[in-house]
Amino acid sequence: MKPIKKFILIASCVAGSALNSNAQTWNTAGNAAASADFIGTTNNFSLKFKSKNTLRMTIDTTGKVGIGLANPSSLLQLSGTDTVSLSTHGKFLIGLVNAPNLVADENDIQSRSNGASALLRLNKLGGDVQIGDGSNVFYFKQTGLLGLGTSAPAAKLHINTGTAATSSTGGYAIMGSTTSANLAIDQDGLQARSNSLAAPLVLNSYGGDINFGLSSQNNILKTSNGYLGLGTLTPSSTLHLGTGTQISLASGGYETVGATAGQNMAIDPDDIQARNNGSASTLYLNYYGGDISHGTAANTFIYKAATGFLGIGKSSPLSKMDVYRGRLRFSGQVNAGTASGIEFTDTTGTTLRGFMGMYDNNNMALWGFGGAGWNFKMNVNDGRISIGQNINPAAGYMLAVDGGIICEELKVQMSPFPDYVFAKDYKLRSLQEVEDHIREFNRLPGMPAATVVDKEGMNVGEMSTKLVEKVEELTLYVIQLQKEIEQLKASKN
Repeated sequence: MKPIKKFILIASCVAGSALNSNAQTWNTAGNAAASADFIGTTNNFSLKFKSKNTLRMTIDTTGKVGIGLANPSSLLQLSGTDTVSLSTHGKFLIGLVNAPNLVADENDIQSRSNGASALLRLNKLGGDVQIGDGSNVFYFKQTGLLGLGTSAPAAKLHINTGTAATSSTGGYAIMGSTTSANLAIDQDGLQARSNSLAAPLVLNSYGGDINFGLSSQNNILKTSNGYLGLGTLTPSSTLHLGTGTQISLASGGYETVGATAGQNMAIDPDDIQARNNGSASTLYLNYYGGDISHGTAANTFIYKAATGFLGIGKSSPLSKMDVYRGRLRFSGQVNAGTASGIEFTDTTGTTLRGFMGMYDNNNMALWGFGGAGWNFKMNVNDGRISIGQNINPAAGYMLAVDGGIICEELKVQMSPFPDYVFAKDYKLRSLQEVEDHIREFNRLPGMPAATVVDKEGMNVGEMSTKLVEKVEELTLYVIQLQKEIEQLKASKN
C-alpha cells in the first residue's frame, strides 16, 4: 500500500475508531472496542491532538483535518516551516528518505531518490495533465501534445496565448534574455532582437540547407553556395524560380513586382510584362540612363542611351539604326495603305509624305502621300523600272517614264556605230532610188513609219544610229555632187 493511502487510513481510524463512548481511560497497550465505540467529541468542539503539550492535529466539527494548525480551511491542510530540498522534506513526504520519494511544500513538489533528484511522473498510466486554466493553462495530452494557453493542442507544442512580437516587446515564445540577444515568435512571425532593438535573424549559421513552405512547393536555401530555389530543390543560380504560371494581363507569372491591383511587372520563363491593374502598361528599361545590350558580340543588339543610336551586330552604332553585315526584312500584306515597308514624314515628324514598300508581289515601289500615289516602281524579278502613275515598261524595255525627261547629258551605247557607211563595199543608193522611195513611202529608206512611231514609240539609240547613217550617206552624196560640179567646170574650160 502506498504511503499516502496509509496516512488517510490512519486519519480515518483516529476519527472513527470504535471505543466505548463512556470510557474515561485510554489503555496504551491497546483497547477492546465495540462496534459503536469511537474516539472524538459529541458536542460542537473540534477534536485536537497534542504531543509535548503542543497542538499537532485538529479535526474540526465539519470534518476538516489540519496538521500543524488549529483551524483548517480544507479537508486536509498542512502547516509548518519545513521547505523542500534534496535533504529537507518539506511539509509532505511519500516514500522512504533513503529510497525513491516525493516531497512537497507550499511552493515545490520534488521527486527524489536517496538524496538525489529523480524523474517526476504525472499520470504515468494514462490521462491528460492540466496545470492552470484559461489563457494560462498548461495542458499535456496523453497523446504527447503540449498546449500552452489551450486545452486542445494540435501539435507537439501548441502555444495559443501571447502578443504580437515587436522589436522590443511581445511574442508567444521568447528564447534568450529580453535585455540582450533574443528570438521572439508569434503566430505569424520570427523576430530577432537585441536589447529592444531589431537584430539580424541567422538561420543555420554553421551550415545545412534550409527548406521552407510545403514540401510539394520545393522551396530551399542552399547554404553551400548561397542559391535560393523557389519551386525547385536544385537551384542553379542565386535566385532560381522553378514554378509559376504563364503571364496574362490579369494574373500569372513566376515573379511579380508590385501590387497586382496597381502598377506591377510580371516575369515568366519567356516573357516580361508591365501591367497596371489588369491592363498592359509601359515597360521601362534603364529609364534613368545606361546602355541596353543583348546578345553576344557577333550578334549584339545595343541601344546607346547617350545618343539614342541602335546597333544591330555593331556595338558602337553611328546612326539611329546601324546594321552591320545584316539585313532588314519587311513582310506581309502588299495592298496600298497596308503594305509592309518604310514610312517617311515631313520635318515635323507627324505628317506622312512618303512610303517605300512592296506594290505587289513583283514590284517594289515608292508612294507619295502628296497625291502622287505609286510614282516609282521596280520589278523585283527583272529590274524593270517605271516612273509615273499607271505605266509599265513594254516588253523588252527596262525603263518606262510617264512624262518628259530632262538631263544635261545622255549617253546611249550602241553597236555597231554606222561608220560602215564609209566602207568600200557599202552599197549607197542612188539619189533616184532615194527619191523613188520617198515618193512611194513618204519617208527616207530605213526609217520607221510615222504610224509605227506613234504606236510603239521610238528607240533613241536605234534612231540616233539611223540619223548618223543618213548624215554619213548625205555626206557621200555631197561628195559625189562636188565631184560632178568640178568635172563640169573643167569641161567648160
